[in-house]
Formats: sequence, C-alpha cells, structure tokens
Amino acid sequence: MKKYLWLPEKNPESINNFLNLMRDDYPIYSSGSGMELCFIKNDKPGLLVKKKKACFEITYHELSDAGRGLGAVLAGLAENMPVEECSPMTAIGVMLDCSRNSVMTVTRAKLWLRRLALLGYNWVMFYTKDIYEIKGEEFFGYLRGRYTLEELREIDNYASKLGIRITGCIQTLAHLEPALRWPAYSEIRDTASVLMTQNEKSYQLIGKMLDFFSAALKDRRLHIGMDEAFDLGRGQYMNQNGYQDPALLYLEHIKKVAAMCRVRGIRPMIWSDMFLRQGSKNKNYYDPEMRIPESARAGKPDNVDLIYWDYYHTDEQFYTDWINHHRKIGGDPIMASSIWVTKSFWYRHELSRITCTPCVRACIQEKITEIFFALWEDDGAYGDRDSALAGLTWAGDLIYAGGKDPDENNTTLRFSAVCLADYKLHIAVSEMINTALKFETNASDFLWDDPLLGICWKYWWKKNPQTLLELQAGFSRLSKKLSDCPPGCAGDIRHLTKVSAALSAKMEAQIKLYNGYFSKFQNIKINDVIRFTEIALEAMKNLLASYRVFWYERAKTFGFEVIQIRIGSQCLRHEELIARLGEVRDNKIDVIPELEQQAVNFPAWYQKNEEYYKPICTWRHLATPAFDL
Repeated sequence: MKKYLWLPEKNPESINNFLNLMRDDYPIYSSGSGMELCFIKNDKPGLLVKKKKACFEITYHELSDAGRGLGAVLAGLAENMPVEECSPMTAIGVMLDCSRNSVMTVTRAKLWLRRLALLGYNWVMFYTKDIYEIKGEEFFGYLRGRYTLEELREIDNYASKLGIRITGCIQTLAHLEPALRWPAYSEIRDTASVLMTQNEKSYQLIGKMLDFFSAALKDRRLHIGMDEAFDLGRGQYMNQNGYQDPALLYLEHIKKVAAMCRVRGIRPMIWSDMFLRQGSKNKNYYDPEMRIPESARAGKPDNVDLIYWDYYHTDEQFYTDWINHHRKIGGDPIMASSIWVTKSFWYRHELSRITCTPCVRACIQEKITEIFFALWEDDGAYGDRDSALAGLTWAGDLIYAGGKDPDENNTTLRFSAVCLADYKLHIAVSEMINTALKFETNASDFLWDDPLLGICWKYWWKKNPQTLLELQAGFSRLSKKLSDCPPGCAGDIRHLTKVSAALSAKMEAQIKLYNGYFSKFQNIKINDVIRFTEIALEAMKNLLASYRVFWYERAKTFGFEVIQIRIGSQCLRHEELIARLGEVRDNKIDVIPELEQQAVNFPAWYQKNEEYYKPICTWRHLATPAFDL
C-alpha cells in the first residue's frame, strides 16, 4: 500500500484539520516516509492535481476541491497524468433520511462525512421530521432516537473541518405524523400528519424548531419542508372554522413561517410542490398542462428558496421545463434528485442512472448551481444505506464531468480508494437483488408477505407462477455468489447474503407449499413441504440475527424494534404454518382456510398508480389485511 506524507508546517490550519480527520481511514501520515502531499490554495475555481518528482501537488479553491483532489490521489488517478476538474455547481449535497426508524449514529455520520468529502460533496442534510430534542417538548421525537443539540453541534463542527455545510432539514406543516400521534399535540393537529394553521400554539412549536436549529448549526439556511400537505384544512381545522381554500391557508402559513425565519436571521428553503400543484387542475406536481397562477407567484415570500424535487423522470427536456416553471414563481430552484435506496435492500443503480443523468445535464445546461441527492428510506429503512455510496461516487463523477457519462474505470478506482469496497460488485449486486423490478414488483414484498395469507404470493401465483420460479432461482444464485465475497466497507455484503438466503428459502418453501397443497400433496409429500418451511424459518432467524449486527453498526437502537417485529412475526407465522401442515398430515384438520382463499385481481388503475410496486408495496399492507394493528 502506498503511503502519503503531509507536513503540517507547510500547510494552512484548514488543510491540517482536514487531514487529521482522514488519517485513521487512509494511509496519510504527518511523519515518516511517503509521497508528500502539497496543497496550494488558488483563487481560480476548481482543482488541479499534478504528480511531481517527490510530491503530489493539489491546487484547490475550496476545501471540498482539496478533498476531491486527495480522493483522486488515493485512487491513483493522478499517477500518469494531471487531474483537472471544476464543478459546474457551487453546492453538491446529500440528504440522509433519519426519520424512517434508522437514525444514524454520530460515529457513522462522521464516517459518511469523510467519504463524502473525498468524493467532492460539500453539503449534507439530515432529514428529521421529529428526530431532534426540543426543550420542553417531551413527546417530540419521543423514543425515536432524536438528536440532541450537542450531537448535532458535534456533527456540524466535524463537517466544517471537512469543508461540508450541514443544513437542517425538517417539517413545519405536513409529514409530522410521528409527533402528532401523541395527545400532547391534539390542539394543534389538523389531520393525522398536518399541523393546524392559524393556531398560535402551532407557531409556538415552529418557533422552538427554528430556535433549535439556530443554536445547533452554523448554517443560516434551513430546509423547512412544507410538502405534500394534501389534507390541509380538511380535518379539525374545518370542524372549527368551516371550509377554507387550502391554497390560501398554505400561502398564509408560509408567509408567517418565513417571517419567523427572517426575524431569526434564517433563510428558509422548501419543497416546491405545493406551489406548483396550484397550477394543476388535479393538483399533480408534474402536470404537463400546468399553468402557474398569479396567486402562487405573489404568495411566495422573497426570502424563501424553492426546491424542485424529481426522482422519477428520464427525459432531460422535462427537467428543463420544470426548472423554468419554478423560475416563473421566483428565482432559480435548488435541485433535489435521488440516489435510490427506497424500499430496497440495496442501492438501485439503474434507476438512479436513468433519472439522475438527465436531471444533472438539465441543471448544468440551465446553470442551476445547487443540487442534492436524497436517500429516501420509505417503509422503515430496512435497506443498506451504505450501499448508496456507490451511487454517490458515480453521481459525483457525473457532475464533475460536466454531465458526461463518467469513466467507469475512474469511478471504480475512486470508490475502491475512498469507500474501501468493490464498485463493480456493488453495481452487479444492485442488478441482481433488484431483478424483481423487471416484473414490476419488489424483492421486499416477498420477505414481508405473510406465509399463510400470501397477499403478494397469491397475486403472482395466479398472474404468472413462472415469475416466482425465476425470482427464487435468482435469489438462490445471489446468495451463493455473495457467500465468497469480502464484506467490504460500504454496502454490507455479509448481511445481503443473509437477505438473499432468506428470500430464496422462503420462496422455495412457498413454491413447495402451493404445489403440494393444491395437488393434495400428490406432487410433493407433506413432510417435504414441512421440511422446506423449517429451512425457511431457520433462514429468517439467521436474517434477524444479521440485522441486529447490521443495525447497531450504523444506527441508534430506537427503530430496531420494527425490524424485530417484522422478521420476528415472520418466524412465528412460519411456525404456525408448520403446525397447520402437521395437523393436516395427522388428519386433525382438512383444509388451511388462508390457502383456500382465492387471489383477487387488483384493478388496472391501482397497478398504474403503484409505479414501481405491484400490487402492494409496504410491510403494513403485506403483513395482514386486518385494520387494527
């Protein structure tokens, strides 16, 4: 392994602080032998890395340029020719979703910040609906792993030494259901997820939110959310005040919160959809017939920046058109794209590639200067967030290449050096674990599906049994392939081996069950079905044990109970299935009622609206059709 030497007396304090944080992960030393690292500050934007006889010379403008330059040196990209890059963006960021049960520990956050700094990122947000500790609000983030003021200050101070700005990312209108569930907030609850507007107690709480982040972070910008308030004014507010136009309530609310921000010296940014939906007859954010009304233009406070979020479109012109829709409301938007880990056990490379590429190209063409990639973790954060570092490496290279397709060899080398893992393996695994998407379903559907009720299984068994055979075989191959792979320091290959083994074993058991039960066990003996179900049960237990190690390496303890509930219930339901099969074998019962229930056809409109997941897409829908849970 090559060693690199930096001499503190030759470098400014900012570089010394940066390198001191990197030395534990990388072969960088302040004494001894090695190729010297020489850092030269420059007024010209961008970075230039040259190999000299006895040193690597890294010329940089911002500290994030120095970080990316160091990443290039570690990757060996400057060994044979200079590396010269200049980002077309002033801010390249990542939004980490900490509101779906998995709250990243401070230690893990620091690791992520080191990786991101070497990839050239200079902006990070932690999405926290109620995951921060407000003084006097005991039920806000109660038992959810909320960050303390001291924890966020520690993360913020650490990030600033790496040239990364931490911006708070919260909600001040909708998406507050984790807090509003508690009786303590009954007076300010409009609906299950939306705050009551025109209520002074709502604004007292929002004031506390703003004060918390004013004290916690150095950045004077704050993402205050305000998206998807679909039922605004239609709950308790309407009971008390009668019907009011939700658009007017929204504009009044944002005007008041923006004024509260101004008093505190905060410049807020918001998700833009509630503004653009005002220009659509069916309130569709992406309505091609959209006409922005004058009320929306006039209603946006001048100190509020809009965030255009789009994780779906694959056409560059669409992004260009929607950027210009935002400009009609006021100013250039901030762009939010996505590195996809949503409802998946692993990073989804192909989906990220076909959506991020046209997005980045449109932003560069339209001279949008700020972009961040959201890592949403809907349905409980059961996936491997760290596997998305492969996507973030690729996306960083895409931006620094000016929107041109990155050189895969360079991306591979950079990922290996910075994230200490195999890029091509991460991408290959992405294709294999997400193979269910080509059948318009999702691998996790088959893990969460109840083995007796079989909401998902029945649907596919009726529609196309061959799909299930192909998926089971694919998960089996993946489990065997991964068993010989090194664990890596990005996505956890060891854990994914357990995931794919559990999927394979469960699906094989279900195939045996359906073939046996509906042939009155002529095609396969009932004892063999029991044996395969017992194998699936053991695989579930192994998966739960793996999840425990996986979770505690990354996240606070709060939220892990959800994983235990989900997989623990799978174990119990497999045990119940084994018991029922034993009763059939022993002639104690004639039928298993859950299996006798025939599959239903989900309507075409439902399938269309569930863009990537058919017929159902969350654990809550798959665990049981029972209403009370």
